[in-house]
Amino acid sequence: YDDKREIDNEKLIKMIIDLKKEHELERFEKSLMKDKSYSIKDVDLMNGYIFEAFLKILFRKMGYTVEQTKLSGDQGADLIISKLGETTVVQAKRSNIKIGNNAIQEIVASINYYKAQKGMVVTNNYFTPSAVELSKSNKISLIDRDKLTELIKEYL
Repeated sequence: YDDKREIDNEKLIKMIIDLKKEHELERFEKSLMKDKSYSIKDVDLMNGYIFEAFLKILFRKMGYTVEQTKLSGDQGADLIISKLGETTVVQAKRSNIKIGNNAIQEIVASINYYKAQKGMVVTNNYFTPSAVELSKSNKISLIDRDKLTELIKEYL
């Protein structure tokens, strides 16, 4: 009986943490809808979950239909975006260091899993030369710090 209660407590704690994260994301999304200008410096201060919510709003303003995957166990994709009948899986990488091959490999794997036509990795940083090379051979779109800055200025 005690083992079952311990498992239930672990599940309950995980559910509370997930609900807290979802609530925080909802509050952030609402704040994004208000008239405020954002910059890449704002993005640099975000955590990973908030960055995903930020990209969700950005892609919506760009005319995409956006679905956010579950917070953990997402099979390499954080967002699924669709426009003009084409589906793209997106991995969000808010980071203080350059993004390497791992992110490219994960998004390549998620394309078939989510039955998407394309893959994309978005970061507030830059990509290593190796990651850029791997993305080209796998036809993965990359949005680095410079491109993200342009998109923020244009749509937010």
